[in-house]
Amino acid sequence: MSGQRRSIELDFVRGIAILLVMSYHALTVPTSLFLFRAIEIPGKRFGATGVDLFFVLSGFLVGGLLMKELARTRTVDVKRFIFRRGFKIWPPYFAYIAFHVIVRRFPLHTFLLANLLQVQNYVGTSLSHTWTLSLEEHFYLILALVMGYVAVRHWSPKRILVALVVVCFAVIVSRSITIYFGDLHGALYYTHNRLDSLLFGVILAGVSTFFPDMFESLVHRRLLLVAISLLLLFYLSTVHTGSIWKYSGAIINYLGYGAFMLLVLRHSGYLTQLWPYRAIARIGVYSYGIYLWHLSVRHPCYSLISHLPKLLQWPLLFVSQFLTAILLGILMTHLVEWPFLRLREKMFPDKAQKVSTTEPAVLKHPMSESLVTADR
Repeated sequence: MSGQRRSIELDFVRGIAILLVMSYHALTVPTSLFLFRAIEIPGKRFGATGVDLFFVLSGFLVGGLLMKELARTRTVDVKRFIFRRGFKIWPPYFAYIAFHVIVRRFPLHTFLLANLLQVQNYVGTSLSHTWTLSLEEHFYLILALVMGYVAVRHWSPKRILVALVVVCFAVIVSRSITIYFGDLHGALYYTHNRLDSLLFGVILAGVSTFFPDMFESLVHRRLLLVAISLLLLFYLSTVHTGSIWKYSGAIINYLGYGAFMLLVLRHSGYLTQLWPYRAIARIGVYSYGIYLWHLSVRHPCYSLISHLPKLLQWPLLFVSQFLTAILLGILMTHLVEWPFLRLREKMFPDKAQKVSTTEPAVLKHPMSESLVTADR
């Protein structure tokens, strides 16, 4: 929200993620023009993996908040963390649910109970894109409880990271078993089969907080980060779509997007001064609102444009969906999300903002300022 310190690099990553998702979900009309196809095909091929980028980023940020609190205070206030997350996530989410209850585009039994209970990624919902939100809510709750437990038990940082890696492998095994028995839907959507993307971000945050020298060594290897990012691009361009890799290749997605995130965070350089970079970062500021509402604009845009000449339909439909979703996301962010965040700061102020410059050196890793306030 405005008034908080923000990292333009993190907002750029958010912007890329939401643009990928919108490209995947955008309605299009048939076209034979090469230019339009050159824009449409990459979005449809790569766009679905935007959620993996969101997951890695979310794990890195939320995990960073908890890791920093543990390093600073040797405790984790689980209840306070959950309340702060609730004020961030729930008001915009329930405003979106309320909208669909009022307009009745979908029968209530197809979404209401599942979405209210946050189990839509298991039981299904007509608000199809909200599966990622229930998965993240499960993740926030589980991670907070686990971090509260390890704080009480005084686990060492090394033990915490080893445990996270073990759980990450357990999730991979669970997903593999699910795929083996033919449940591709469960492999893609169930929380216990998809937590490794989020956990990978948490592991990066843990290394950044407790082992800053190791983290520095990693992020300074720019060529390695570029190579891993390019390998992800090659994978998405070749074997990902239309095969079992679409369901089993999540590990490739989050490793590649993790490298991309670190590359952007540390090596953006002069790019942050360029207007395209700043425009994408600005979109990223409103990514949550845009994500919630972007599917709601597709059919209205199609209805308005379908009567136009065929040559104009594709570009106008494509552009109008993006512009309308972004504008609606900005509007709802200002009307709902940010007012509740201001209320949150009054009721549960961010303790990290009050940390003095004399805190232990282990906390002063290069990403500390970004992780303090950018908690989404």
